Amino acid sequence: MSDQERYVSKVTAKGQVTIPKEVRQRLGLEEGEYVVWTPTEERATLERAAVAPTGDFEELADRLAERFADRGITRDDVEDAIRWAREP
Repeated sequence: MSDQERYVSKVTAKGQVTIPKEVRQRLGLEEGEYVVWTPTEERATLERAAVAPTGDFEELADRLAERFADRGITRDDVEDAIRWAREP
């Protein structure tokens, strides 16, 4: 986008803005995708977020659950390890 192109959006009472169609098209944004805002002193940049699809996470979680089960590691073992790791 050149410095000459500007688009205006209104901020709602909930702090929401609509990304203009031209900007969505340029960034290739589609419904349900995530964006990242990076604020500076008086500006903010917007870019597409690199978020893994939910299915990827679920597949990873299933694989980990299988590996834990194969090794006899229970959910309680995992929760105990998390509590231990979080202790000051």
